[in-house]
Formats: sequence, C-alpha cells, structure tokens
Amino acid sequence: MSDAEADADADAEVGPCPPVDCASPDPCLGTSCGPAGACALALTSTSACCFDAVLATDEAESADTTASVYDLAPSSAPAVGWNRSPHRAFTGEFSWYFGDPTALDFDTGERVAGRLELAPVALPADRPSRLVFHVYADVEAGPIWDVLVVRVLDPAAPAASVPVYVKDAALALGSWQRVSVDLAAFAGRTVTIQFDFDSVEATLNDTEGVSLDAIWVLSGCAPLPSCQTALDCDDAVACTSQTCAAQGQCAFAPVSACCALASDCDDGDPCTSDTCAAGTCAHAPQSGPGCCDCDDGDPCTVDTCPDDLCSHAPSTALSCCAPAALAETFEDPFTAWTFSGGGADCSWYIEPTTPAGGGPGGLAYGNGANYDCGLSAGVARSPSMTLAAGVRWTLEARLWLDTEVPSSVDILSLHAISPSGAQAQLWVKPAGLAPQKKWLTVTADLSAFGGLELALEWRFDTADANNNAGKGPHIDSVSLVSDCEARTCVDAPGCDDLLSATTEDCVDGACVFVWP
Repeated sequence: MSDAEADADADAEVGPCPPVDCASPDPCLGTSCGPAGACALALTSTSACCFDAVLATDEAESADTTASVYDLAPSSAPAVGWNRSPHRAFTGEFSWYFGDPTALDFDTGERVAGRLELAPVALPADRPSRLVFHVYADVEAGPIWDVLVVRVLDPAAPAASVPVYVKDAALALGSWQRVSVDLAAFAGRTVTIQFDFDSVEATLNDTEGVSLDAIWVLSGCAPLPSCQTALDCDDAVACTSQTCAAQGQCAFAPVSACCALASDCDDGDPCTSDTCAAGTCAHAPQSGPGCCDCDDGDPCTVDTCPDDLCSHAPSTALSCCAPAALAETFEDPFTAWTFSGGGADCSWYIEPTTPAGGGPGGLAYGNGANYDCGLSAGVARSPSMTLAAGVRWTLEARLWLDTEVPSSVDILSLHAISPSGAQAQLWVKPAGLAPQKKWLTVTADLSAFGGLELALEWRFDTADANNNAGKGPHIDSVSLVSDCEARTCVDAPGCDDLLSATTEDCVDGACVFVWP
C-alpha cells in the first residue's frame, strides 16, 4: 500500500468531528477537530468575544501550577480549601475546587474560608482588559453566606485589595456559569487576582461547594471607551469609580477602603459591630461586657448602657419631633398592631373592606359578619411610640358602629398605656351615641403624653350575650400628629386637654401635664 493510500485510510477511520460534539461551550473558545476525531478547544478572538491578547490563563490542568492557595480560617477541624480536582470540569479534566475532594462537601463543623491566588499579570495601559471565569456553585444562594469574592490586588495602589465581584442572587446554582469582570480601573498596572470563598458560618455546608475553571485575562480589541458623561463609563464594578475625563475618554480608579464582606471591615474593636453595605464599612456600637461606648451618632436617640447592653431610645427633644407618631390606615393585613382576648369566633381583625364611606382596609371586632359570639371582649394594641415633649399632640380616629346604643353594653373605648402598665382612658362610647352606621370622627388632645413612651389600645366589651347581631365596631384609621411647635400658655385653662385622667398647669409660659 502506498503512503497516500495509508493516509487516506487513516482519514477515513478518523472521519470528521460531528458538528454537535464540537459546539463551543463559551464564545471565547473556538473549536477544531483534533487527533482521532476529537474536538479541540482554543481561545479564539471572534465578533462575540473580541480580544487582541491573552494575558493569563488558568485551566487547572497542570499540577505544576503558578497559582497559590491559602487558608483564611485556620481551625482545629480538618483543613478544607482550594485544590485541583477531576470531579468536575468546564474544559479539560480538572478544575479548581473548594471543598473536601473525598467527601465532596465543605462541612467541617466550623467556618471554612480559603483563597486561590493567581500569578501577577501586567495589564496594558492603552486598551481595556477583562477577567473571564467559569464557576459551578452548589452552596447557599445570595451574598450573605457561602460567599465567593474576586479581588484585584495592586500592591502599588492606595486601595491594595479591591473587590471586583461578589456572588449574589443572580448566580444560578447547580450549573456552570460564565462571569466577566471589567478590569479597566487597573489599566497599566501589574495586579494579582484572588478568588476568596468563605462559608461565613458553620451550618448548611454539606453541599458540594464551588468549582472554578477556564480562568482567562484578556485584553482589547477596542481602545478604552469614549464618553460624554460618567454614565457612559460604568464598568459594573461597585468598588471602582469612573469619570468622563478630557477628550471624552473614560477614566477609572479603584475606590479606597471598599468592602465586599463584613470581615473586610474588622476594625479590631470588640465593642463595635462591623458591617459592609454597598461597599462601605460601618462600625456600630455593640453591646457586651465592657462595651459601653454606645454612641450611634444619631442626635435623636438617647444612648445608654445599662448592664453592659446598649440602648438607643428615641429622643423626646423638641428638635427631634416627628410630625406623625402614628398614621395607621389598616390597609396592610400584616399590621404591627397586636390582638388579644375575644371569644368563640369573635376577635379584633383587619378587614379588607370597611363599610361604605371608609377606606380599603380597617380594624373591626367580630366574626366577619357580626359579633354574636356570646359574652366576649378583646383588645387591639398599637406599637409603642415615643412623643416629643413640649408640643401639642392630636389624636384622630374614624369610627363606624353597629352596636347597642346604651353605654353600659357594647362598650368601645380607647386608652393610652405606658411601658409600666399605667393607663389613661382617652375616649369611651358615650350614652346614646348617634348616629349609628355612619362614620364619626373622634379627636383627643394627647399633649399630656409628650416626652413619654406609650401605646394605644382599642377595647371592645359586649358586657352581655344579647343583641349582638349587628356588624360591630369598625375603625378606618388612627393618626397621632403634631405641629412640632413649642406649646405656650398664659394660664392653666389654656392647657386643658379635656382628659379626666390628666392634670395640667401653666408654669413659666409652658404647659405641664401629669398622668398616672
């Protein structure tokens, strides 16, 4: 057989690679038919993935790697961290895997965290660069736990380590995902790329973990983008800044002290709670033994430290007066009001539709049709509120009643309750209240409670089991508002709030009230 015939036979045995087998798993990977008819993948610049240089790659295929691995949470538990694993790969046979390669989870009973650090790479100054990597995550979703953070380390920059990617709810779990990160803010610098995984805590770590593969740093093809405003320059990296500089060219820079995790914000002070929100560290005073620096920086809280526990009560100073302490329309069924008492099927409840003339939601007592449940009584209590001192406070509520008229039965009343349990009656259904089945407005002067903490309670008591077939009491809204103006007076009658539970006087031109 001639050499030509032998070559023809070999080609016939190999044959072309089936097109479906050569489908590219990534727009940056071109395909070709390799030896023995196998598909071969190679980084290839195309219109869908344009680049003019491959600056760095890591496919985890070689044991002779230039990458470094660090344990960021040493503990007494067996070490778990980044390792080359054949368990799962995006391309080739290996990937970088965070977890126990035997158990295929990262559950040690303790927090685990580790860093995969690539070799330094020089980025060109005259054209943009980007990081592309592929991640398979079988971990808790979102940015709070089991967090993957990509950082760019530039030892020569003021902000040495800059988070450029943080795993969030957009990362789909259970399949390979492609992530591309703009590195324009680091143009002209030699940087080190770090992949940090942190379980944050020790629970729910019995899933597979995280795998990384096909990690590429690419540059070009186009020059740095042009612009008219800074909005044209957004690189989608929270920890970089962008401006539209001279000649309409975008300029980027890392943001100093930008954080990705609460652990980035550790100030070394055990008496602060360190958090990271929107890339910015916050250090709030923290309760605990020996921790009595409770200043939260808010002039409208009173910061105290009883028994080594920080307390931040609302200030009652006139300068901190809020015009509305309460504005409850009962349109949200998940109200902060609490209900107690009742009997049989009757109780206070939030109704979706009030009687004609009311709003779309209201507070009512009964079983939805009437309040005919025998002898019953119930309480609807508002959240606590703290009122500024020295101003006028006005309560207003809208009522609709279909009850017995005498004041001795079907008793509806409103009370102010202090944290100590002291109470004052603000209003009670009067004898012969008319008209029924129409909306009425009840008002009360609550200036006596300025400077105090209180809650409101609506109470309904049938007092007997008779004649309860009406629709009961309905409350459309309750508001407690102030003009936040200092209340002045000439004499005690000028301070009269018409409440029998309080006493009042005029002292040095200001109203002074006393209640139980």
